[in-house]
Amino acid sequence: MWQIWLITAGFFFILEIVTTTFLVFWFSVAALITMVFSFFISSKLILFSIFVVLSAALLFATKPFVKKMTVKAPSKSLLCPLQQPLCCH
Repeated sequence: MWQIWLITAGFFFILEIVTTTFLVFWFSVAALITMVFSFFISSKLILFSIFVVLSAALLFATKPFVKKMTVKAPSKSLLCPLQQPLCCH
């Protein structure tokens, strides 16, 4: 069963590289942690529940951190006057 969680983690890591949203990364971390639990627990339902709970906890726990790290595009009001389009009169 641990092989499935390792493949799942790898899939989410590759998906994170493609999307660059820093959202899917936490699913891969949750899959790796669930893989460790799979050495001790054989129930697929319990393992899936652990994966879901860990994914949600990681997403919500790191949301403030991700908000600080993301850079927002400047609004037009913050642009230098020289960058404003010229109009012909």
